[in-house]
Amino acid sequence: MMQHLGVKVMTQYNVEDYVSEFFKTTNNPYRKFYSPENLNKIAERVSSFRIHPSSTAVKRAILELVEEGQIERTDGKDKADDERETEQAAEERDRQLALAKPLTQADAAVYASLSFAEIAHRFNSDRVWRFRYEAACRLFCFRLPIAVTFEESKEPEESIPELTAEEYRRIPVRTIQMRYKNDPKFRAGVEKLIADGRI
Repeated sequence: MMQHLGVKVMTQYNVEDYVSEFFKTTNNPYRKFYSPENLNKIAERVSSFRIHPSSTAVKRAILELVEEGQIERTDGKDKADDERETEQAAEERDRQLALAKPLTQADAAVYASLSFAEIAHRFNSDRVWRFRYEAACRLFCFRLPIAVTFEESKEPEESIPELTAEEYRRIPVRTIQMRYKNDPKFRAGVEKLIADGRI
């Protein structure tokens, strides 16, 4: 770095160093534009601004060059890939939010009080609720909305494994009572266990 009358002056080499460091930052969405050739063009554009390099200046340079068709992304992906990755990240955040608080018997009682239509509606419209309900299904042996959950596989509802005595004993008594009242398939499963003398 040169000095002139006590003022630091950035050379093209210094600007290239700054831009190079910019691309090394973690979780940088602009990394998709990195290549040695693009770096030179970006550094030249930043230098043309006649201001001290900054992250804002580098981003501005990248956007201008992309708009002008001077540079292209180098990661082999496109906008559809970006949208898919954004959606996957949002889904993972919702999953973590849903599972952050342990399920309780009070949660089980609430789920057991819902009709199958209510469950299917919430399952479709609220992703956080869906992740939490899926966890409740694993823990309390609730039934998933088959038509939604296994839409791609098209498995018939009859393919659901029948209720076992072990699963029955894991379910809180209050939940059993409410599910027996509101869930015909659960009720049929309980009655079969009774008829077979397993409970």
